[in-house]
Amino acid sequence: MNWFELFDAATIVALVLATNKKYGSPLNPVAFNGAFCFVSYIIGSSAFRALGLVQVSKHILDWSQILSTLSFFSFGVAYLLDFSPFDRALRSLRRCSSPFGAGVAVEEAGLAIPILLLEFCVAFLFLVALSGAGLLWLTNPREAYQDHRSGVGVWWALSSAALYLAYFVYLLRHGKSARRVFGGALAFSACSYVLGSKGLILGYFLFGLLFVQHHLARLPGRVVVWAGLSAALAFLGLEMLFGAGNLLSAVLYFDYMPNTQMFLDSPEFSFQNGSLTLSSLWLYVPRALYPAKPYAYGPAAIDDMIDQGSAEGGHTAGLTGWIIPYTDFGVAGVVFFAVFEAWVSKAAFELFLREKSLISFALAGQIGFPFGLTVFYNAPFLVFWLWLILHGAIIGLLRLASGASRSPVSGPVDLPLSPS
Repeated sequence: MNWFELFDAATIVALVLATNKKYGSPLNPVAFNGAFCFVSYIIGSSAFRALGLVQVSKHILDWSQILSTLSFFSFGVAYLLDFSPFDRALRSLRRCSSPFGAGVAVEEAGLAIPILLLEFCVAFLFLVALSGAGLLWLTNPREAYQDHRSGVGVWWALSSAALYLAYFVYLLRHGKSARRVFGGALAFSACSYVLGSKGLILGYFLFGLLFVQHHLARLPGRVVVWAGLSAALAFLGLEMLFGAGNLLSAVLYFDYMPNTQMFLDSPEFSFQNGSLTLSSLWLYVPRALYPAKPYAYGPAAIDDMIDQGSAEGGHTAGLTGWIIPYTDFGVAGVVFFAVFEAWVSKAAFELFLREKSLISFALAGQIGFPFGLTVFYNAPFLVFWLWLILHGAIIGLLRLASGASRSPVSGPVDLPLSPS
């Protein structure tokens, strides 16, 4: 490690300890973000340099690490401040959506889980049929995920989202003990194996850990540390299982920083003055309605600058989270984007701490953890929200159909934000 990487590591540790003190637990978005940055931006970068796999100028090496530190520092400090402009907005949105089912309790909606699992199966069958991969999704899901998701990503995302929502309902109905929580996580992660995503498989255990820590009982610090180490080892194991073959190849999966450094050092780099951020609006346009929709927009546009046609082929490289705002707006963009992301994440996470409800779980899973969890992959927030309201309404109708009378638990359960 060089001095800039050591300073970055010290910044991560300091802010993780500070947010641990604020929330009474290291299981929070700053810690998740810190763990990702430490492994991806420090360990991964050091490994690539040690093996001679990245050849860029010292100026770029140092400058990229400074930008990484600045990004995480801005994210962490925004979390420590008792302010988020989105906190009241999310609460208001939840209250306004409650009449449409988004705030409904699920304790007595017995058919919700089977129907959501059926939805997962139907979406997965469409994925199998339309992707051209066929049974490869069963025999080699990682290859199918990497090479045959282009053009059918919506079916993959719907499969993933239905399965996640089913797990949230399971937690609200049956998550009375750690054994049940992690038993359910094991079952749902086994179902998600056919989707070929390592993050998705581990996501159930991470959310289960959050649920136990914040809604059942405080876990001892050593248990949380061991859980974090186990998650890291599980990720490396899944990487080797899904084709890396050995530990070194698994570590080299974290090429976000080297890819970013090579882009910054390449002749293709130039400041875009907001065009990359503006191009992200293509995300809101369904390709089915507009087949001419470009493949290279948002982060994929940078991949296309480096290797033209890579975005259309679905072979995009991993990049740091701050590269888009930096390429568009320079250092100010890095700071603003990190603070904005922290404000959104903080509002969702603190709603999750206050409420034990389907909507708070879904919001935390969608926007609360920028590095670790995503319920409805690649969905614009409006699409995600309409999808959530629809499912809340269906679960509410199922609850009424079951003949369950309204009880004191028909709304979200309010919980204290900070530990006593």
